[in-house]
Amino acid sequence: MAVAKNVFPFLISCFVMLVGGFFLFLTVVETPILRTEPPGKFYLMGLATLFVLAGLYFMIMARRGELKKQGKTILEVRMEAVEKLKDLMLLEKIVLDDEEPQEVKEQARKRLTELSG
Repeated sequence: MAVAKNVFPFLISCFVMLVGGFFLFLTVVETPILRTEPPGKFYLMGLATLFVLAGLYFMIMARRGELKKQGKTILEVRMEAVEKLKDLMLLEKIVLDDEEPQEVKEQARKRLTELSG
């Protein structure tokens, strides 16, 4: 799993570069897939070049380690919000909701027993 987390940013940046390169190729070489004519052709070339440059930029950032997770995850924010809740009906709804993550349900259950008990 750790290897996948390290490789994933490179895969995404390579995919962005590949998409840019593909559209850049299609603007230079006439193919039946995409036919472009002069004002739109230059806009597509510029956009494709931006994709290639963005992919290179993100690859460099990933190599330097600047694409690390920052801040709290959604689960952590939800756990803190449930911890601060005082509404018993809302806490009961969270406990009974099937789509809620198990950790959030447990936190809501604990908070419910604190407030009612």
